[in-house]
Amino acid sequence: MTNVIYRAWPAYRQGLVLEEDDNYEEPLIQAAYNNDFNAFYHAYRARLRRIREEWQETFLADGMACFTAWQAKLTRIMMHRERQAPYLHRGLQCLEDLASALSTGLPPSREYLLVSIDIEGNMTAGINALGISSLDTQQIFNDQERLTVHDENYAFTSYRRHSLFSPTTRITTEMLPQVLYNLLNSHPNIILVGHTLWTTEVCMMGRYGSAIESLPNVIGTVDVGLLLSPVAGLLKLGKLILAHDLPFRPGSLHCAGNDAHYTLQLMLAVMLKKLDHPDGTPKSESRIEAVRELVFRPLPTRRAMESSESDDWEQHMDDNLGLGLFAEHLLSAADGASEAAEDLVMSGSGPQISTIRAISDLLTSWSRTAVRQHAQLGSSYRM
Repeated sequence: MTNVIYRAWPAYRQGLVLEEDDNYEEPLIQAAYNNDFNAFYHAYRARLRRIREEWQETFLADGMACFTAWQAKLTRIMMHRERQAPYLHRGLQCLEDLASALSTGLPPSREYLLVSIDIEGNMTAGINALGISSLDTQQIFNDQERLTVHDENYAFTSYRRHSLFSPTTRITTEMLPQVLYNLLNSHPNIILVGHTLWTTEVCMMGRYGSAIESLPNVIGTVDVGLLLSPVAGLLKLGKLILAHDLPFRPGSLHCAGNDAHYTLQLMLAVMLKKLDHPDGTPKSESRIEAVRELVFRPLPTRRAMESSESDDWEQHMDDNLGLGLFAEHLLSAADGASEAAEDLVMSGSGPQISTIRAISDLLTSWSRTAVRQHAQLGSSYRM
């Protein structure tokens, strides 16, 4: 009671009249209540009670809406985990089967086609590009063949990032479901590989009519980000590439074909690192060295990489995820030096090219060291 009077008295003194419309001109107290404080107080208290009741109703309604949304989100997360669990399990079984086969030199229990997929875009804006890199495991155990990765890069008209590993094929949105279906039904045992695979690529495939359940030949998945998360945390692809000393060219990320190729190399590098641990198992050194040669094979000659103001340049390095501004600036400088060397090649100015490329390689080497020290990656990786 006292608190209500205490709050009502300043309003009475200032001539405030309790009305629904807050924009009216304040009339005098004498005109509104005939200078009667008791009348003003009862009006104030009734209004306060009405506001409190409305606030309680709104609070309860908002709380229930928030709880319903939270419950729906948890349900989606649980359904998503249940959906991906069998695929991830079969993908890990495939890696263990391959690792065991490499150790003994005998072919695995079944032949697999490792298909690394990368989609540039998002659920709101749609797909910009699709990259596919595939490796038939039958090649690994064929002594007569040099291991090769089959790369494909598909892009839409507005997308202008160029692939280092394959020419770019222009397609339309209407063609995408058929392209995905053809790519992912070319082998009876396909293992889909990606980085943040289930949160990006699988969702985008489902949006464009190629839900993973509708692809019977896709028997398992390997998410390199999840595979390394117990050791390295959820790092971006570029940081994982540098941390594993894989061949890498600054400025080549966020092209779907390049990212798919890098992701496949990264998965094979993780498998090799597991085989490097002495466990007493006899190793088939020739086959392991063949895979190692593929993983650390020098990059092909750089194509002329076009850029324009309309390109969707994503942030390659995120300081908050652990790389640090120092390594980020080193990579940016290395990218600039590499592009300067390419400009000199195009202009025919040869004497300075070797020096600029040496500077680019040095900056990239420094950035690798910075990433390894900051990420603090362990020497063993869980399969």
